Amino acid sequence: MNNTLLKRIDTSHQQIIIKEIPNVNVLMSTYNGSKFLSKQIESIAAQCGVSISLTIRDDGSNDRTPYLAKKVSGRYRDKNFAYNISCGANLGFLGSFEKLLLDAEGSEYYAFSDQDDLWEPCKLAKAVAALQPYADEPALYASSVSIADEKLQPLSKNVFPGLQYTIPAEFIRHRLAGHTMVWNEALQKRIRQYGAIPVWSHDQHVALVGLLTGAPLLMDTASYVKHRRLNTSLTPGGGSAFKRLKHEWDLIINRGNKFNRPKLATRLLELPSSSLGIEDRTFLNLVSSEKRIPLLFNPSLSCGIIVGDLEAKLSILLGRF
Repeated sequence: MNNTLLKRIDTSHQQIIIKEIPNVNVLMSTYNGSKFLSKQIESIAAQCGVSISLTIRDDGSNDRTPYLAKKVSGRYRDKNFAYNISCGANLGFLGSFEKLLLDAEGSEYYAFSDQDDLWEPCKLAKAVAALQPYADEPALYASSVSIADEKLQPLSKNVFPGLQYTIPAEFIRHRLAGHTMVWNEALQKRIRQYGAIPVWSHDQHVALVGLLTGAPLLMDTASYVKHRRLNTSLTPGGGSAFKRLKHEWDLIINRGNKFNRPKLATRLLELPSSSLGIEDRTFLNLVSSEKRIPLLFNPSLSCGIIVGDLEAKLSILLGRF
């Protein structure tokens, strides 16, 4: 229940030392992303110190996205860059990324990518260098987020103050940014072993399996991604106060329709884990059995930010948790 698996690091001034050139499987789901996709693929192909396997699943685009993905990726095919592009039925962002995640195997490291960001050349190498000491045990890397507008002009930076890397925190509000996450093969094997989990997002899936397996989270205060915040973005960071308030209200009222927390809690209790302590199991049992009053006063009900904790308590009172 405590936050001991969270390890804050700062790689901004650290020299990159990688013993061999490792392979990183970059998982990207695309949908009508032709406007910015080419630049993002170019920035992935330009990664230093690693070899890239870019796996793209197009989620039923009706524009030129699949064509551009193949055209741009084809420019970089060599010993350090390979790609696999498939087109499938529209599953939505969660379903598409989940398919990518559960099918991925055979690489030393794995990473998520959005279709409209821009990566600095050292992004993956910084993450891999941090993860190297954990070669034989599950480990997860994530970083701060540099938010930019459509033209990549900086808007803000989120360093995730008060971040909690715990089971209860993940049930209240998953805060890690998927496009910054990199994890090792040991964690990916457990993800595939556990199979489907009824999560809110694909990046929450990785975080939860990390917690179930005792994987440390190496949280980098540095940021190596310019993350575009568009009008179509699913989260409101960098948006207006009204948009943020609307987002918070939607989390309280509608999230229970989209994210079945009791079902998730039941599933996690079924999975083998030596890392779940008594407090974690107590929390999951309260969520699974929908015991609102004991859950409301459970001391572990916190995600590290006041607005998230208030949203959780209101959701419980309204029967939406």
